[in-house]
Amino acid sequence: MSAIAIIPARGGSKRIPRKNIKLFNNKPMIAWTIERAIESELFEHILVTTDDSEIASVSKNCGATVQSLRLPSLSDDQTTLIEVINYEANKLLRANFKPSDLLCCLYPVSPLLDFDHVKLGLDMIKKKKVDFVLSVKEFEQHPLRAFEMDSQGLIQYKFAEYSNTRTQDLRPLYTDAGQFTIAKIETWAKTKTKLEGPILPVLLGKFDVIDIDDAKDWDFTEEIHKIRNSGQM
Repeated sequence: MSAIAIIPARGGSKRIPRKNIKLFNNKPMIAWTIERAIESELFEHILVTTDDSEIASVSKNCGATVQSLRLPSLSDDQTTLIEVINYEANKLLRANFKPSDLLCCLYPVSPLLDFDHVKLGLDMIKKKKVDFVLSVKEFEQHPLRAFEMDSQGLIQYKFAEYSNTRTQDLRPLYTDAGQFTIAKIETWAKTKTKLEGPILPVLLGKFDVIDIDDAKDWDFTEEIHKIRNSGQM
């Protein structure tokens, strides 16, 4: 059972313009994912799907394969990641890749990604009867203790029945860590709207993943990345 990496990298980032190729600790952001995927030796092929010629050029220079630019219909703000991977999985089937081969979606903005976690995920899906393996992290602030704001600017508990429940007494909840998702090519080819079927998690730690949504997140993650690469964490 072979493994293929696919990295979706659209050009139209709104919150951080050109995020996928913006310099992060002196390299284009996507370079960290591509180069470490190559170094991991986990994949027979490393593909990048993009609508952007500059991202395509950077990706090729880093050692990834870009077969052709993504269709405009799969590159707008309404297109979901699952739709993109579904399309690419069907392309692989038409190119005579084995349906049982594994297709690992790696996110381009994942500079803290530890490929030991990816290897664990690949091993898990080979041994367990599941459809997907997904990187997840535990919510730092439990969602059942959330407040919501009304039109008057006043807040109240969203889930009032848990307002007096201690956080340690609530069952942990998890969210997609946005680092990798693994499934067989044939599973991706049939998945159009959401991940369904049995899903196994790879649980990441607090500093294994940081959401990079603005300039402050970017700067903070760069510092964490420098520390990790220096061996101090």
